[in-house]
Amino acid sequence: MQLKDMVEALLESGHSQASIAQACGTNQPTIWRAAQGVDIRYSTGREIERLYRRVSRSKRAA
Repeated sequence: MQLKDMVEALLESGHSQASIAQACGTNQPTIWRAAQGVDIRYSTGREIERLYRRVSRSKRAA
């Protein structure tokens, strides 16, 4: 799954770009760029992936 798809799923689950950014230790414009499919730092991408997996697990557990 690509980062832009992960960001889209997080947004659909009720997160805002700002809340994703805060959880990932970055800023909202970086999350916007990721949502557009633009390359971002590897470390930020990993944080988005971690958040996506956490949210996905909690949705399955509910």
